[in-house]
Amino acid sequence: MFVLLIVYLIGIAAQSNIPKEDPGWRNDVDNSQNLEWHPSSSITTDKQSFVLKYPDDKETLQSSEQPSARLIGTAHLASRDSPSCLTFAYQITGDKSNKLSVFIDNRYIWRSRLVQEHSQIQVQLNISSTTTTGSTRTATSIAFVGQLTDNVEIKLENILINHQPCPSIPKKSNKKRSVETIKSSPSRTIRSVTSKAVPGYDCTFEQDLCGWTHGQDSTLDWFREQAVSNPLSGVVGPSYDHTYGNSTGYYVTTRVQIPVGSMNDYDISALVSPRLPDTTAGPMCADWWYMMHGTDDTELNLFLVANENFTSPKSFWRRSGDQGRHWQHGQLQIDPGNQITRVIYDVFAIWSIRSEVSLDDLTLLDGPCIKPDFYSIDCTFEEEHICGYSSDPTGQFSWHRGQGSTPSALTGASEDHTLGTAQGHFMYTESSSPQRPGYKARLMSVFEEPEKGRCLEFWYHMYGQNIGQLNVYANTNTSNNDVRTLLWS
Repeated sequence: MFVLLIVYLIGIAAQSNIPKEDPGWRNDVDNSQNLEWHPSSSITTDKQSFVLKYPDDKETLQSSEQPSARLIGTAHLASRDSPSCLTFAYQITGDKSNKLSVFIDNRYIWRSRLVQEHSQIQVQLNISSTTTTGSTRTATSIAFVGQLTDNVEIKLENILINHQPCPSIPKKSNKKRSVETIKSSPSRTIRSVTSKAVPGYDCTFEQDLCGWTHGQDSTLDWFREQAVSNPLSGVVGPSYDHTYGNSTGYYVTTRVQIPVGSMNDYDISALVSPRLPDTTAGPMCADWWYMMHGTDDTELNLFLVANENFTSPKSFWRRSGDQGRHWQHGQLQIDPGNQITRVIYDVFAIWSIRSEVSLDDLTLLDGPCIKPDFYSIDCTFEEEHICGYSSDPTGQFSWHRGQGSTPSALTGASEDHTLGTAQGHFMYTESSSPQRPGYKARLMSVFEEPEKGRCLEFWYHMYGQNIGQLNVYANTNTSNNDVRTLLWS
């Protein structure tokens, strides 16, 4: 089951069509620790550049608990269905402890990856507001946060916001600089683990199948799809992708096409990864999101292939039957020494016309997987992974992880319940931006299958005028149906 927390707030979003605008980039002096962004030269007048340097007073920096600096600006953004494109280039010297992050309305959406020292990375992010709908635009805070722990610098160059979705980047380029294309969803908490260097493995399916191929024994292929192009989305197939959380984002799916020409007794759909490194120094974590609905007689397996021996792959993870109309998280640790060269997502299905299996956001991460018990309904929210909870992207505004006082004045908690201090973390939602009657924000847990009855206990803080309702639901996914029960209000 999972828990949905819903708050209704009242408000009206600002409306206007915004041409090219100046975000007014500036240092956030109230939320920076002994560091400061300095303007630097740019390629063009409409693109701005900054550099974050180690200060002359090194003792001041070394005494800071978290040496960081926030560069903030304001842009008028629309909803996820009408995203704007934030582009910039960055270069970080020093070790992996030096980081650059991007926040939208204090929500973490992107963090720099481990790259070769002195290399310049070009980034484009689709960004949007979660406090408005359609093409209505509202003023939204954007922040670049740099962290330095050594005598180094972070260069942030050619920042530009274009109120159009980000264009696709050509696959082949003669340029020497690296390119990082990212579809971001501000409502999701992103795990701060770097991606393994396996070309073509990490895939959001926004442009193609990346390096993934169909298995030789497949009788039914996987194919890319947008929910907006599927007239039966939500009934047969997802109503939104996982990467971007809207109907225009892509995922990969396998199902019998309608109208049905002919049906086999069963079908096999295998999606095969690019080849993994022959030797690795440590473990890797295969991470993915999946949806299985209307699939009583269907299995989704993750096979690991050793030494390119496709004749006897072993299933290390399996789900069968209807798993509900929601994206589910899966991960599997691949330990060194087992000579694993391929990962295969394999569906064995006796289809009905309402059956489907979909995948999105396949990644291979450095290091071990987060312990399974970290993904749980039980959560203190002290860890960045927040136990697998997520803010429902179909809601009109979002839940965020915070600590200390909430951003708006005269409302919200000043400390958490777990630690009882301003250093503790909690999840919150608020009306810092105007909301309309009926707007909802949902905080959803992962699914669990308890063998016995469970007691749900939580602590909450509600304060302010016209705050609306806080509701708790339990969702039990039964065969071909989602049953939601109001537990408490």
